[in-house]
Amino acid sequence: AEFNEVFLDDVFVPDDQLVGGLHDGWAVANTTLAHERGTAFPFKEQVVHEVYLDELYERAAALGRLDDPSVADELAQVFVELRLLRLHNWQTLSSLGRGREPGPESSVVKLAWTTMTQHLSDTALVVEGPGSVLAGPWGRQWLWSQAAGIAGGTSEIQRTIIAERMLGLPRG
Repeated sequence: AEFNEVFLDDVFVPDDQLVGGLHDGWAVANTTLAHERGTAFPFKEQVVHEVYLDELYERAAALGRLDDPSVADELAQVFVELRLLRLHNWQTLSSLGRGREPGPESSVVKLAWTTMTQHLSDTALVVEGPGSVLAGPWGRQWLWSQAAGIAGGTSEIQRTIIAERMLGLPRG
């Protein structure tokens, strides 16, 4: 499985081996997840999905699917979502260049990526047909896109982080 959870009880860690300060594990975990959600991973995914979208557009053209307004609209929407991810990534690079650590805004990047990858994969199945989830190049990508809403924290967790830490809304 791509996901896991590990619990350790009664583990001794020498002071000189602590990551962060004593009892700062939650802060370390949040910083680690913010980096995962908002730095290297989204940049790689942006480039990979730009290639995917180009391939899907070529495939839709070859199959004559671009004549279907709903398919053309879905491809255009995915293009826009991918451009939004690119803009978020540029903003992240700019912030990192100024020495800022990623914070709760990384949840916005994670949601943008999740929405885009699921939409792209769903659109691929429309272009290729429902059997393509079982055979063909888009099946595995579609299955992975379904995990996107869980990996690195569920979409619901991302929305909660945005609501509480960025918008200042009360918990609960």
